[in-house]
Amino acid sequence: MEAVGVILALEYNMQQPKKFLGIAGLFNIAMLIILFLYTVVGVCGYLKYGEDIKASITLNLPASHKKAQASKLIIAISIFLTFPLQNYVAWQIIWQKLKKRVKPSLSKIADYSLRVILVLIPWGFALALPKLGPFISLVGAFCLSILALILPAWLEACAWWDEKGARGVFRKLKDLIIGVIGTFCLVAGVLTSIKEITESTEAHSELMDEVDVDVKDALRSNVLPDALSSMASNLTANMTSALTEMLVDQLSSQLNLTSM
Repeated sequence: MEAVGVILALEYNMQQPKKFLGIAGLFNIAMLIILFLYTVVGVCGYLKYGEDIKASITLNLPASHKKAQASKLIIAISIFLTFPLQNYVAWQIIWQKLKKRVKPSLSKIADYSLRVILVLIPWGFALALPKLGPFISLVGAFCLSILALILPAWLEACAWWDEKGARGVFRKLKDLIIGVIGTFCLVAGVLTSIKEITESTEAHSELMDEVDVDVKDALRSNVLPDALSSMASNLTANMTSALTEMLVDQLSSQLNLTSM
């Protein structure tokens, strides 16, 4: 569902767009495979870790195991390779309007600059937030509820509003139910995600306050200065002994040469 924005672009760029839809079309087959994989991973992850399961199953994997490290590396590679596809629509919309205002000699530079900026924006959000899971839930609840449920129902209702008979009534009722469900998912998901973001931010600030208090207490009790002074004295003693050994070795070598 995170690639819902590229569905129309994917159908448009196919050699045979008619095979995209239909009961045995490319879209249904791909969604069935994705649904099966997500269901298997989710069920197996919950059976393994239970209520201790985290937002991403990779966070539960032990970092010391080579298989866990390999799985994390594969997931990172998959994100690296699929992110341009998910970002293609945003780039295409912006670039179609931007390239008319750019000189032909600077077209390639502006194109790559736009691509880099579109990558740095979500990277900045991921870096700024203490926990990325609630923010991903917020984006998913807001965008996917609108794109996948509410807008399709409204558009179909507007397009077929004049349809008469039992089919028209059934279509309107179906769109109404889907719209209501989408609105409920939108409101509930956004409120829950905002609550999680607020709680995670407060927990992060409390943790930082505790760290600051511990550092101040260490400074007041002279624990940190004593540790630093002992480290400095040990370093000085080690350097002095090393220099003394070097001087002794040089003097002994010179005395040996003189005696020879």
